[in-house]
Amino acid sequence: GFGSAGLPRLAGALLDHFGPSEWRVAQRWLVLSTLVGLVAGFFVRMRRWDEDECEVLPDAASPDSSASVNVDGDGPLLDNAREQADKPPSVKELVLSWRYLCSVLTAVCYGYHYYASMYYIVPYSRAQGQPGGHYSGYAAIDISQATTNMLIFGIAQGIGSLCLGFVAERMDKYVLYLGCCIAAAVASLAFAFVHTVAAIASLSAIVGVFSAGARLCFPSLLAEMFSGPSLGTMMGLTLAGYGGGNYLSTFVAMSVLSVASGLIAFFGMKRFRPAPTSA
Repeated sequence: GFGSAGLPRLAGALLDHFGPSEWRVAQRWLVLSTLVGLVAGFFVRMRRWDEDECEVLPDAASPDSSASVNVDGDGPLLDNAREQADKPPSVKELVLSWRYLCSVLTAVCYGYHYYASMYYIVPYSRAQGQPGGHYSGYAAIDISQATTNMLIFGIAQGIGSLCLGFVAERMDKYVLYLGCCIAAAVASLAFAFVHTVAAIASLSAIVGVFSAGARLCFPSLLAEMFSGPSLGTMMGLTLAGYGGGNYLSTFVAMSVLSVASGLIAFFGMKRFRPAPTSA
């Protein structure tokens, strides 16, 4: 959340420093700045956890467990049934299950909504009052105010992660996830009916808070659905849907801008059209 609030400012500063013609250099430095997360990941991986920090759960497959006690005379068929019952499902079986298909579809839809929200906040703000555009009858919003809406979206993401994280400990996570998705969807639909800086900023904050709540609940739901030795693999396969949703949102955003014939500004820069030539 706070990263999405700070990185646009950093990107703008790099672009101002290197100039619009050297935007690739600015992009390289921006990508390098995100490697701090990789360094932090190494520190987390190398940390030695104390025994009192690790919660020791009883082993359900231990010999003392009543579910795995073999009684003489049970026979090979019953023993085989017990082995099959104790055997966790394979990755292939999980991938072909309804819970995975529904989960990855949810990830795709969330990725589309989240990244589309980020792509459209600034262009939609800048489109207000543009001559010849769809919103020419409304008051214009300058680039500074438009980027401030994006900043509010990022700050709201951080606040939503903190606040809704506490709420998730005190209520059912499935109910919280559903509520966050509904609230973010309704706020996103309301963008079509607001055209002022204050209204767009308010909706940006609402979408930021509740989209963050949905994002923090989703991994915990996956941990419950795919608990077992294949949990890491299944979480990776499911969360890969975020990338698919991101691709779809980018494609749709570019298509909308193309259909609009450059009349919707994209991050404060209009798509230039060649002047008509005389026959």
